[in-house]
Amino acid sequence: MLEEMGLKKAAVLKDADVVVFNTCHIREKAAEKVFSDLGRAYLVKLERAAEGRDTIIGVTGCVVQAEDKEILKRAPYVDFALGPLRYFRLRWKAFFVKEREEKEPGRNVRTPGSGI
Repeated sequence: MLEEMGLKKAAVLKDADVVVFNTCHIREKAAEKVFSDLGRAYLVKLERAAEGRDTIIGVTGCVVQAEDKEILKRAPYVDFALGPLRYFRLRWKAFFVKEREEKEPGRNVRTPGSGI
């Protein structure tokens, strides 16, 4: 889906303009693993922002359905979250967030302790 937008798979996280975590809540400790991965992606997002590069972080799948409020609370830097019935919106969401970032650079970048 994202390849149709002209995006290509990055070899390493720090080279990714768009990071999407596709989740499954059935896995053992699924939510904890997602939050751990999101934390690592956030650090990369901050590093890239310091270099003037945007990073879009999204979460899809059933962890979103089960943990949507917790994602908002613990990972406010996530640009979009789509439950399993919303996959068809992935391309649109990624495009919308990317377009917004181009118009308002750094809008979604939050620094530790900023209270945002």
